[in-house]
Amino acid sequence: MRTSHHIANTIIEHRHDEAWLRQHIHNDAHYASLMAVIREKEETLKQRVIRALRVFRVTGG
Repeated sequence: MRTSHHIANTIIEHRHDEAWLRQHIHNDAHYASLMAVIREKEETLKQRVIRALRVFRVTGG
C-alpha cells in the first residue's frame, strides 16, 4: 500500500490515537501491518539515536 508523504505524516502524528487511526483505516489487516511498520521504524530510530549518543559520549562530539 503506497500513500503520499502528507498522509503518511498525518498517520505518524496520530499513531498513538487508535480511535483516529481506526476511523481512517478500515481494513484490519492494513491497520495491523501499518502499526507493525511504525513500531519497527520507531525501534530503528531509537537504536540509531542511542548509537549516536554513545559515540558522542565517547568522542565528545
